[in-house]
Amino acid sequence: MPQSERDRTIDAKWILVLILGVVTQISIGLVHLKKTGPQIAALSVFSIAFVMALGLIGLQERPFSGDIRVEAGPLADVAKTAAK
Repeated sequence: MPQSERDRTIDAKWILVLILGVVTQISIGLVHLKKTGPQIAALSVFSIAFVMALGLIGLQERPFSGDIRVEAGPLADVAKTAAK
């Protein structure tokens, strides 16, 4: 698969994850429409959890580069062992 196709796939996945988050927030807001206190609490908890999850996923999007990197050596050893 060419690099440009992979880049569009990655962008599409991120866009879909963000759309899912927005739809979930709308759903939570509609469920608690008549009670503003629980609505604010539920939306706050979900928003914080969603942002934290996106951050963790984003850190591992490219695991072999960046500040938090995984070395390829141990993975190559596992691949050799599994191929036997």
